[in-house]
Amino acid sequence: QCAHVAPELWKEGDGMRLEIVENGWGEYVELGALAEQYWYIPKYVAEQDPTLGTYSGLVGEKNRRKLAETFLTPTSWKDYCDHISNSTCEEPDNVAQRYPQTPPEENSFFVAGSYTG
Repeated sequence: QCAHVAPELWKEGDGMRLEIVENGWGEYVELGALAEQYWYIPKYVAEQDPTLGTYSGLVGEKNRRKLAETFLTPTSWKDYCDHISNSTCEEPDNVAQRYPQTPPEENSFFVAGSYTG
């Protein structure tokens, strides 16, 4: 026999939970646990640049290069369009020529001629 287990379903997993229950694949049991998600940065990083300890110091086009250089983490095409682009990629800019059209494009960090990341 085979068993499928989803030990944690956060709010983002509500669709999966409903699919499991509606298809009779399993049941949903509330464990009564509480949890929260946080972002942490090292103290020395916050001391070097206190703006990284604030929401406004992390969001927007003006902080994009700073975050990439500090944390060396690329931005996916979809995240760029949804959270950084002034036009949500409805208008081409120097980073994205359009909104991603497929799930693989959404998760891409570079697509020649379309997204430079």
